[in-house]
Amino acid sequence: EQWWTVDSLMATSWTSFSAPPIPYPLLGGSEVPPNLLPSEAYAYLTPDAEVARTRLQRDRDIHRLSQVAATATLPIPIYPCQPPRSPRSNAMPPVVDLTTFFGEDDEDCPICLESMTPLSWRGNERKRTLCCGKFICPDCGTSMLGRQASLANQAREASVANDPSAAEYHAKNLETAMSCPLCRAKLPCNEKETFEASLNNAKKGKAYAQHAVATKYEAGRGARKNLNKAAKYFRAAAEQGHPWSMSSYGNLLEKGLGVGKDIGEAKKWYERSAELKQPQGYYHQGNLYENGIGVQKDEAKAARLYRVAADMGFDIAQCSLGCCYDFGTGLPENPEQALVWYLKSAEQGTNATAMGNVSSTMLKIAAIRYGRCDVAGRSPVPKAVYWGKRAAKLGNEEAAAAVKQIDDLLSGVCANCNKPASSVNLKRCTKCRVFRYCGRDCQREHWKAGHKLDCCKTD
Repeated sequence: EQWWTVDSLMATSWTSFSAPPIPYPLLGGSEVPPNLLPSEAYAYLTPDAEVARTRLQRDRDIHRLSQVAATATLPIPIYPCQPPRSPRSNAMPPVVDLTTFFGEDDEDCPICLESMTPLSWRGNERKRTLCCGKFICPDCGTSMLGRQASLANQAREASVANDPSAAEYHAKNLETAMSCPLCRAKLPCNEKETFEASLNNAKKGKAYAQHAVATKYEAGRGARKNLNKAAKYFRAAAEQGHPWSMSSYGNLLEKGLGVGKDIGEAKKWYERSAELKQPQGYYHQGNLYENGIGVQKDEAKAARLYRVAADMGFDIAQCSLGCCYDFGTGLPENPEQALVWYLKSAEQGTNATAMGNVSSTMLKIAAIRYGRCDVAGRSPVPKAVYWGKRAAKLGNEEAAAAVKQIDDLLSGVCANCNKPASSVNLKRCTKCRVFRYCGRDCQREHWKAGHKLDCCKTD
């Protein structure tokens, strides 16, 4: 990535950097001026004046070296700082070839020949065959599974229909479909075979397979749960530079699971993960600083680290950053900003805590603004119930209890005229099924008053 050119560096007034201000854009400070060096732009991660001055001096040294090329016709890319030092030693870390784990930008799928997106920290942009370890695109992986399921059903139906020739034909096709299209090795059919295929490649020293084996040992999929072996394979993959294994191994070290508890070593692996731009590394460091685990407690720094990971789309960090805004942890208390980050996390569909927090924060903001939560046209209750139910489906018991409490409170009176349920038969709104009405007239009146803006499906 071409961040800085000779022209832009030459246009910079170097005499103005004798006592440079360190910007804190994540804390709501001023925007980063365009003429600042990259070292200043990311100085907020280590808001230490001495560190910032060291980085600036390094940039000046590189600038002096670049003056030789100042007369070049084409702009020459300048990378303004050396690679960060390894947290494990004072020596420079070896360069990690991330294409080994994430693939190249212009790599084509060997099956359909379409260009593939490199893997990110999410890991869902590509599929990897378990036998030969080649990357294929997600569409080809899905179509392979669909063909296998279809042929299996056809063979089963032919067998039930007592048609031996058709059953034999479909069985032969199924056997072909169960082979890797690249190396023709037999594909695994269940969790146990998947684990064995990964273990076979892990023993050959392949880092991606070591990471896969470690995750299976950690979760108990395809093999008996064994945190000692999980830690062993996470470390083996991490030492080869596998980005995902670094934070996973650090997490085991932090909690003392399968390996001796060592916060300092865990922090080093988190830092190495962050050097490779993995949001898990930033998030885990933020958790250490927020709770003062093995380091001096620094809630402001924790919030900055959460923000870096949240901007990368890491849902857990987005939820944690929302909590910082919600409770004023290292940041000014701001329920509206908290809701923004809770929603970003919840909309990814896997974080039950974030979904529950969306529900409660919506009600909290309405109570602050209007003094109550059921003002027609400004009521977040249906949407809060929607998110509460989604959180409950993922196992959030607090959200389930909150939804039940809301239902109990609203079941006693008509939402429009406040008639008690003891004197009239109340019926639910057919769409949101949250508010009750004593009759059609009340429902129409409440709808026109603003419920049409609030109403949404909650199931």
